[in-house]
Amino acid sequence: PIVRIDQPYTEIFRNFVYDNNETLDRSIRLLPWKHLHARKTFLRHLTIENSSELFNQKLQNSLEIFEKCHQHDLYDKKQILMNDSIEIDQDRAWKVYTDHELVTQYLNDKHYQLIDDPDQADILFVMKQLNEFRHETIENKLISQFPFENIITNKELLALTARRWKSLYGSSTSDNDPYIDSHGSPPWLATTFNLTYELSQFAVYFQYREDQQLDNTWIVKPINLTRSIDMSVTNSLDMIIRLPESGPKIACKYVSSPVLLKIPEMENQSIKFDVRYVIL
Repeated sequence: PIVRIDQPYTEIFRNFVYDNNETLDRSIRLLPWKHLHARKTFLRHLTIENSSELFNQKLQNSLEIFEKCHQHDLYDKKQILMNDSIEIDQDRAWKVYTDHELVTQYLNDKHYQLIDDPDQADILFVMKQLNEFRHETIENKLISQFPFENIITNKELLALTARRWKSLYGSSTSDNDPYIDSHGSPPWLATTFNLTYELSQFAVYFQYREDQQLDNTWIVKPINLTRSIDMSVTNSLDMIIRLPESGPKIACKYVSSPVLLKIPEMENQSIKFDVRYVIL
């Protein structure tokens, strides 16, 4: 209770979801406490035909989200991040400042010299996130980061950037799925919803796939954590609705029919694999 209760048998009410001014969004967040039939009836009424205004909201066109994530990057657009005219002197020892243990341990080529003063370095290879790019740019340093790089390192912004690409250069994604075309996901990216801003659209689409008897397994990820921390794979709408309570999440359609490798040493069992690229 948030107030003192003096009278016996006083009714106590619980708010099952945190305050939200958006009526529809709040109704969606309350669905885990509804009967299954009531949930399905509610979502089936919110079709793309009946609620076109809901699906006309294009999150990828929201500059506010991008600007919020970039507000700490100090960068002068008039300055050049890297001078293409820099000549590579084969006999020169490039001064490198790094806080990366592996770089310190294995960078032993004669063309590089590890130093402790970042101001004297030619190359900055750092793990700590840089926000102030103006000083390093003036010094013509080579840096392992670049301004606004979180549009590809942040899961939330990466998905939105892909959708922006689709709106500019792509064509129709699916002839049979009007929700995906409205959502804007490109064909080469798993359909991704931002559960902070697009929970209502996701819930309606989840019910649509369920009614179409399509695979409805989703992987829910925090927008800014690594090493699979706080990730969940589920086909439960109730669970997906509640997962953002522990922090901002995105929901990506789980690849239900991946390419598999048969391993002779494992009695030809099929296993999953992934390919990762590190760009240096």
